[in-house]
Amino acid sequence: MRNKRGQVGIEYLMIIGFVTLAIMTTILIAYFYMGGMQDKIKADQVEKYAENIINSADSVFFAGHPTKTSITAYLPDSVNEIKIVNDENGYPRLLVVDYHLSTGDEVVSFRSRVDLAQASTDLDDPSNPFGTTAISKGMKRLVIEARGSDVLIKRV
Repeated sequence: MRNKRGQVGIEYLMIIGFVTLAIMTTILIAYFYMGGMQDKIKADQVEKYAENIINSADSVFFAGHPTKTSITAYLPDSVNEIKIVNDENGYPRLLVVDYHLSTGDEVVSFRSRVDLAQASTDLDDPSNPFGTTAISKGMKRLVIEARGSDVLIKRV
């Protein structure tokens, strides 16, 4: 009889071990899947933010001076830097966004058909649309205004 109770105890421990292993595996898979989904959401939010700016800039430029529009867009957390840089022809038509994902830093550029300009390049200036305070997480309100040869982007 003693042998039976010991066998039942061992079988019970084996079942608990298998169940624990299965639960831990499921949690681990869910954790990695969730991290990938969060990265995808961030990347989509950054893309939507930048495309909103680019599309609005193209629209107001082709409508002509003094057309302006204001947009509200959501910027996710962990954006390191947003800047306007020159394309391969030397025109300021690229909006470059540097942001952090769980897999590392990502740098993506979005091309405009028109020249882009920002109200200020001083990172601490409140009107700078891509300054220190402008790249924090949250809703951002920007004014995009057509000028003679370019489009001005400023923060409200």
